[in-house]
Amino acid sequence: MSVRRHSFRGATRSGAPRILIVEDEEIIAEDLGYRLRDWGYEVVGLAHSSDRALELAREHRPDLVLMDIVIQGTMDGIETGRRIQMEVDASLVYVTAFADRDTLSRARITSPIGYVLKPFQDRELRAVVELALTRHKARIRDDQTRQTLRLLAKRLQDVREEESVRVSRRIHDELGQLVTVLKFDVAWLDHQKERLDPDLQERLTQVVERVDAAAASVRQIAGELRPGVLDDLGLLAAVEWMARDFGQRTGARCIVHERGDLMRLDGRTATAAFRICQEALSNIAKHAQATSVEIHLERRPGGVYLEITDNGCGIKREALRNPASMGLIAIRERARAVGGRCSIAPMSGGGTRVRARLFEGGGMEA
Repeated sequence: MSVRRHSFRGATRSGAPRILIVEDEEIIAEDLGYRLRDWGYEVVGLAHSSDRALELAREHRPDLVLMDIVIQGTMDGIETGRRIQMEVDASLVYVTAFADRDTLSRARITSPIGYVLKPFQDRELRAVVELALTRHKARIRDDQTRQTLRLLAKRLQDVREEESVRVSRRIHDELGQLVTVLKFDVAWLDHQKERLDPDLQERLTQVVERVDAAAASVRQIAGELRPGVLDDLGLLAAVEWMARDFGQRTGARCIVHERGDLMRLDGRTATAAFRICQEALSNIAKHAQATSVEIHLERRPGGVYLEITDNGCGIKREALRNPASMGLIAIRERARAVGGRCSIAPMSGGGTRVRARLFEGGGMEA
């Protein structure tokens, strides 16, 4: 048997699709193997039991598994296929004599590419195998494209964050200093306004008010780009600052609850948590009509847990599935960029809940 398996691998061309056969009937398994070899595929192994199938799948990482449903071992073919898919990025085709409704219903949980019923014909078998491998290649390409897009999105986030830091500091340092100097000059003039005629006094009062408004705008813009408190005092202080600002702008009550040491979070994790809060509060202000918001921050081993709830109208299910919901996409991608997880859902009593678990030192998930 071992000699024949080696002959399968040696007889195929380099780069050929790799197929694992799981079939407890030895004659059928050998017949399948030689047919596939003759069609130019690489047969990486023949397994007669569930345990051997898992072993060969882990060792060879096939593109496709031809799986009999009734096999030897501790699991049937459906459960074995599910376990293989959890560990190896392989597609499944069931080769079986069983086509009853219950069996096919159970098999659907593994999302097989197709079924081949015994006894099978060459034309039918080859068509299903070629279709399965074509779909497998397309899925791999799609997965690679998604991963590339996520990496590009992460890089774009990093670049935008770096630019926000740079612009915020320039606004704070340069414009802030200019406005401060201007305020001193105007304050000096304001002390001399008794010497001016009434029209000039009124004009000077307006100038003082405009300079104060300009100073407030500079602080607001710099803070929205990148609050200095996040870098200077940490995540908790930054979120509390954001909550106060949100309450002042919307009139809603916004309470921050904290637990654990949030001061020593790494910069990327703290930034991700802050931006998720910022995006969530922005969505609440635009859509939720909420009067109360609660933010929970908790330091846990390896990262931070974040939960934001509101008592508003609640997010619609279609909005969760809408690819144009950029705010929701931004929240999920912020979490994913640090290897985290995020969920957004309406609450049964009304309102919306955003939950995120962010990991320090995390990277992109596939």
